Amino acid sequence: SIIYHYMDDILVCAQDDSYLQDTIQYLILNLTQHGLQIAPEKIQRASPWQYLGWILTEQNVKPQKLTLMPDVKTLNDLQK
Repeated sequence: SIIYHYMDDILVCAQDDSYLQDTIQYLILNLTQHGLQIAPEKIQRASPWQYLGWILTEQNVKPQKLTLMPDVKTLNDLQK
């Protein structure tokens, strides 16, 4: 299995589902032991996956489309 980590985003790759499930359980256990949590609704189990502005599938990697927010007036608006 391979684990890529950047800031608060984690990508876990494995050669089959069994290795993937074992790695995810190991990762969750270790993060929990260090006081960190992964929200279950944030785990993407099916393709396409989104990671660091990219859309990943079994066949290719594409950049995500940008969405512009024309009504941003405050920093709070931008963070929504």
